[in-house]
Amino acid sequence: MDNLNVDKILGVMLREIQNETRKWLAGRPCSEEAFLNRLTEVLAKTRRNCDVGNTEAYKVEVKQYILHRKGKNQTDKYGSDLAVTISIPDLKFSKTSLLQLKKSENYKAQLLRDQIQQASQFEPIKQRSFVMTVDESRGGIKVNSITNIEKDIPIGQTSKTFECEEWDTLSEWIIKWMSCKVGAGNTAKDPMPIEKLLTKQIINDGEIDQLEFDDIYDSNELKLPEDFFLTKSWIKYTFRKE
Repeated sequence: MDNLNVDKILGVMLREIQNETRKWLAGRPCSEEAFLNRLTEVLAKTRRNCDVGNTEAYKVEVKQYILHRKGKNQTDKYGSDLAVTISIPDLKFSKTSLLQLKKSENYKAQLLRDQIQQASQFEPIKQRSFVMTVDESRGGIKVNSITNIEKDIPIGQTSKTFECEEWDTLSEWIIKWMSCKVGAGNTAKDPMPIEKLLTKQIINDGEIDQLEFDDIYDSNELKLPEDFFLTKSWIKYTFRKE
């Protein structure tokens, strides 16, 4: 990631997300679905095709794929609300994060065991899954991993209210994630990549005929339950050297 100007990327993203958060708070009552729509709109803006290279010119290509309500009778189960992929073909780098969005009140958020378990069925998915909370009172955004959250919900308990004030802020999390300090990537030591699974779900869904994907290494097929989608919306950033 040394080839990219992370400060520039982060500055643009945080400024626009903050603006959309303020708009979301102004539209009370605030719903998680409304915030998801605002967040995906910000992240998928194609006007971000600017030079974000550190020492060389890199341009960003942004693509968005929607998987909302594609199953029979709209009864799909989702491992996340939003998937974000960063791909740098010339560096053989690719990394995906799966985010569940939740509303918090004074940095307290109730999480359901069923929703956490949906993202924990398979280790390759679990190690790339996070919960992102947006606070209705304070407007702050916090992030924590599904791995940390799952172990804190007692066995037999259907839900738990979490104090998320001490979770990473969005800016802290993005830096850690892009620096590979949190979340699995596509190195040999990480669980198998999941980008092929996202690609397969969209192709099988009839959304498109073919998706571009840069293979990191061969992986075994991972079969998912029927009507289970990894995410509702997938945004892929591809950084290409000019």
